Amino acid sequence: MRESRGRRCLSMALQWAPALLSIWALLATAGLGMLPTAHADSSPTLTILVPAPAASQAEGPVDTNVTIQAQGLSPNDTFQLGYAQAGNGGSCNDGFTEFPGFIVPAQSDGTFLTTIPWPVNINSVGTIYYICAQDTTTLGTTIQSAQTYLVDSAQPPTIAVTPVLGPGNGTPTAAAASPAPTPAGFVPSGQVNIAGQTFSPSGRTLLAVLLKNKAKAPTDFATPVATVLTLTDQATTTFASGDQGNFTVTVLLPARVAPGRYFLYVITSDGTSSAPPSLAAFQQISIVRPLPTPTPTTSPPTATPQSHGGNTGSSERPLGGKRVAAILGLGGLSVLLFVLGVIFLASAAALPRQER
Repeated sequence: MRESRGRRCLSMALQWAPALLSIWALLATAGLGMLPTAHADSSPTLTILVPAPAASQAEGPVDTNVTIQAQGLSPNDTFQLGYAQAGNGGSCNDGFTEFPGFIVPAQSDGTFLTTIPWPVNINSVGTIYYICAQDTTTLGTTIQSAQTYLVDSAQPPTIAVTPVLGPGNGTPTAAAASPAPTPAGFVPSGQVNIAGQTFSPSGRTLLAVLLKNKAKAPTDFATPVATVLTLTDQATTTFASGDQGNFTVTVLLPARVAPGRYFLYVITSDGTSSAPPSLAAFQQISIVRPLPTPTPTTSPPTATPQSHGGNTGSSERPLGGKRVAAILGLGGLSVLLFVLGVIFLASAAALPRQER
């Protein structure tokens, strides 16, 4: 009896086995589908971050710091950066030209972030370009930026820095006597005139900063490494570029800055801790101790003649040289006459008297 029951159970198990195996396979497949899996993005992207694009187009002069970010790349692959002219069907696939020396590796997460100073020799004003990244590890893969870059000036941004001579800023004589500043005349609390060119396009928000050393990283432009200078005619640190990116401003040096050599920069305000300002120009200056202000000498007061006897209608005049000479002459003549008189009297007394 027991043996027949066992046979029937075994027979039923064998009949249901294929169905149970199918159900288990479906559950296993569904379960695996819910597990997180690492996979590469099938659509790599390249984005211009700085300068910030407007309507998918960034712009600036040559030597602009163009910061780009790539995502969805093959992890750890190496990429050659380049450019391609946009328009007329141009693209990175058929018009790629490399930026010499700009090779960047992708990180393990398939991304990279880097900055390219736009080459001064790619200076065709009004020309629009794509930025490209060509995979040199997995050949045949070229990525094109979603935005374009417009070259709006063939000249890089520049500044000219001069001291403002005036109260508290020294004089030409004092500046010439200072210990060999280059250029002369920069002193603590002194005013500095800055004339800039080609900070294009117009309307860029700018800052003047003072650095002890030349900037080498984006963080060098942040406080406390950098000192942001204040404009003298208003309580603000920012100003805007004008027509064609030109400007002229006057800023104030710190009161407690130590004498020495410094780098005075003008930068755009779009820099971050990982991306330098898109535009930057500097001039090296020397700050010296101001010469002590000379104390003016005062002449002794001149005595004012006083009136006598209530006679307010006239005043005594100081004696001139001729009057003094005349008085001395009269005094000498009086003495001479007195001496002669004494001699005559003495002679007369010595004569014998006649008897009567």
